[in-house]
Amino acid sequence: MFVSDLVPNVVEKLANRSDIVTKVPKWIKDTVLELTDSYPFEELRTTGPFRNLTVGQAEYSIDYFTNPADTNYTEVVTFFIQITSSTTSSSAPISVGYELEYRTPPVVEPMTFINGTPVYWSQHGNNILIGFNPSISYPVRMKYQRRHPFSTFEKDLPNDVIMMPDNWREIIEYAAAERGAINERMLDYATTYHQLIFGDPEFERQGVAGKGQPGLIHRRISQRERNMSNNSRQMYPRVSRYTG
Repeated sequence: MFVSDLVPNVVEKLANRSDIVTKVPKWIKDTVLELTDSYPFEELRTTGPFRNLTVGQAEYSIDYFTNPADTNYTEVVTFFIQITSSTTSSSAPISVGYELEYRTPPVVEPMTFINGTPVYWSQHGNNILIGFNPSISYPVRMKYQRRHPFSTFEKDLPNDVIMMPDNWREIIEYAAAERGAINERMLDYATTYHQLIFGDPEFERQGVAGKGQPGLIHRRISQRERNMSNNSRQMYPRVSRYTG
């Protein structure tokens, strides 16, 4: 779906005000950036190149592990470290390794002074910490979620593709309408749409099912979690680019 596809419905949700039509694409852009910064979307997940760790170096800029075209990211998903690579006459090269486990900086920091095979990773600002300090130049590959791309110039926004599932379309429209309602001081609309998206005040305060009426986002995520309930999963932390 394109940004322009959502504009008429957002305008309709704000009393069909013709004076806001040119503002809506920017509201949609800001809404999509907020949602994709906060939730995982497979459409934005990608794999970086294999990068060799430097012997004796335990701290790296995260840009070292991302693709050159990706200037920002919203989530680190996994780090894979390759220990050996083997081939046979009838198959392509096989990478043998494992995923580095995430730990907090206070846990990993002491390990950065000990040489060995890396086991853990952490993030400090815009840098990645590796523990233990690599004793060999191991190849490492990072999977991550990149930030949603948009055109640089506002006039081009209507032609941008929204890289989110179609079943999030309604959420994007209501969230963009809420953003616009706040901007236009239509506070009754803003309150109504906020509750529709995030749930009524009791649910938003409690944050659990059974306490108040859930919103559209909770229902959408709950459905995905139900679909995955029979699969084994590993939890990964959401980490963001340091801007301080």
